[in-house]
Amino acid sequence: MLFLYRILYSVGSLHQTSQPPEIGEEATVEDYERYEEAAMILRQMPKGLPYNNLVAQLVKEVDPSPGLGAALHSATLGLVPGIAFEAVTFRQEAQETPEVYLRRRQPGEPSFVGHWHVPGSFFRDKEWGHDVADRLKREFDAMIKRFYGCGNPHVWVEPERGTIHSHIHLVELETDPREDGSHGWFPVNVLPHPMIPEHERVIIPRALEAFQLREM
Repeated sequence: MLFLYRILYSVGSLHQTSQPPEIGEEATVEDYERYEEAAMILRQMPKGLPYNNLVAQLVKEVDPSPGLGAALHSATLGLVPGIAFEAVTFRQEAQETPEVYLRRRQPGEPSFVGHWHVPGSFFRDKEWGHDVADRLKREFDAMIKRFYGCGNPHVWVEPERGTIHSHIHLVELETDPREDGSHGWFPVNVLPHPMIPEHERVIIPRALEAFQLREM
């Protein structure tokens, strides 16, 4: 698996660091020599169908169950659309303006670093909505108790990664989520900046409409 990852790194710059992982417990000298030999061959190959077929064979060896990792997943988004579970939660006191829960992307994330957005995650192979909802505990620091779909998915293009089909969900949490410098509640009419544009323009308004209908 490490050998495969290094080949993919060499042909697509898929790792976020400037160099492949160093030799250690999971990487032997033989692995590294095989990687260097394969990388040299791949760099000399003409781009086109044989090149694509070779990469396709390598990708078949990937085990998607633990997740692809941000770098490899971002590379695949340039080839096929990603399906995202957008988890939007609101709170409202009496007649006050509703507040939406947001998080801010951190250095090292694949795109829109420093931008605010609703929590979410891409579907992995063989996952259902409840599987993604369970994984989102790490973003909320709280379990999702239930969720409701908000109509048809919103299709948009994230410039640095590719086409995304955002399935917007209104979610209810079991406990209060974390609040810190990168997570918190904001009035829907005074959102922080910068925001990921599609989240501000489409995802939050669609979820807010569903929230207000449920509150009536």
